[in-house]
Amino acid sequence: MASANIREVDPNEPEEDDHDTDDEESEDEEDDASFIEWLGDKVENSKQLAALKRAGGKAVSVGKVVGSWTGSLLWVLGSTAVIVAFPLALGINQERQLIEMQKSMASQGQGGGAGGFAPM
Repeated sequence: MASANIREVDPNEPEEDDHDTDDEESEDEEDDASFIEWLGDKVENSKQLAALKRAGGKAVSVGKVVGSWTGSLLWVLGSTAVIVAFPLALGINQERQLIEMQKSMASQGQGGGAGGFAPM
């Protein structure tokens, strides 16, 4: 079955090995042009990537500063709440309980008729 790949050669037909040098040169020029275009694209992309990396680095450093300030602010607010607001809330609650206790004592004293003394 090896004879299936064999074909007859026509003496008037030019051989396939004869290449036009013009075709080879134009293909080489096209290859060179496409390579130069590809290389230019790569250089342009690398410039864009470098710009993006610089912008990303700046964004990260700004984020670190903002995060640091935010953390400090939260610490100040939290410690202020513990030092000032918590004791204040306890004092307000204690005052409310004292007022309720006085009201209950006053209502018990008035209902008994024992000549108790009413708060003002």
